[in-house]
Amino acid sequence: MTDAGFAQSFEFPGSVAQEYVALRSQAALVDFSFLSVLVLFGPDATSFLQGMISNDVNQVSGGEGCLATILTPIGKLIADLTVLKFSEEKFWIICRAELKEKVAQTLNRFIVTDQVEVKDVANTSALAILGPASSNCLKKTVALLPKKPCDHVETRLCEEPVLLLRDARFGIDGYQMWLSSDRRAAIRTWLEKQCGVWSASAEAFDILRIEAGVPVFGIDFDETNIPLESNLDHALDFQKGCYTGQEVIARVTYLGNISKKLTGLLVEGEKIPARGEEVSADGRVIGRVTSATVSLTLGRPIALAYIQRKYLDAGTQVELKQSGSRARVQSLPLVDVP
Repeated sequence: MTDAGFAQSFEFPGSVAQEYVALRSQAALVDFSFLSVLVLFGPDATSFLQGMISNDVNQVSGGEGCLATILTPIGKLIADLTVLKFSEEKFWIICRAELKEKVAQTLNRFIVTDQVEVKDVANTSALAILGPASSNCLKKTVALLPKKPCDHVETRLCEEPVLLLRDARFGIDGYQMWLSSDRRAAIRTWLEKQCGVWSASAEAFDILRIEAGVPVFGIDFDETNIPLESNLDHALDFQKGCYTGQEVIARVTYLGNISKKLTGLLVEGEKIPARGEEVSADGRVIGRVTSATVSLTLGRPIALAYIQRKYLDAGTQVELKQSGSRARVQSLPLVDVP
């Protein structure tokens, strides 16, 4: 169910429901200024980065990229990343803006004899176009689009240089558009007119994010978690050689002793669980909620929650302790749209 009336019954304004429908069935612009970017460059850029992140940049060619994490020596998360390769000597490292300084400090701390530098990419921010019609919208103005997730091309929009990055993390087609911060508002208005799309709010995007099971640092995971707990398995390469934190990840993987994992909950009734709400089963606490919303596709409240390994099977019945609602465990993504 995706109508405004259903949204309003859960205290969503009609505009949020309309924006969500645009994201799911058409296309909409979403502010991605919560992301920031560093550039890593130098003769040793590839070998240095290979030893620092959890995915395999040796398998990535120029114009491609990968999702990754950067970890502490004991496998705890510093940040989740999107890594873009331009050449053997140049990479972009995209992370949440509040983590950029920590990521830069971590990289710089491990530069000893490596011929490599880390610098901020100034006056650059991201705007996204998401939805099944996003490719068709951009084809009206751009000759060449990146094909695979994390592929990227340099092009122009409204006579301005733009880097287009394919972003398929949310279960629908989509692109990040990295552009000059000074021209951001003008390009946004131009895209709305040229492509016939409107802008979607952070609230509408968050419904999409939670349905897709995409975690956010500081909300769904932090520096106390390892990637295997936080639905970030896709950011790991289990065959690559040594990188910082790899020993812990390998041990947990092969011994299978992860104690909890971020998973989905389908909630009964109309109460949206609170962040931090305890999840219980068999008369004891077995987890906690990290994000929650109403799925306008499923027509019910949903949540992301860390659940103990014993209770991770899909269909397991649990209770939300504070609200008194019942729920059942559901593997991620919660909404899987072809």
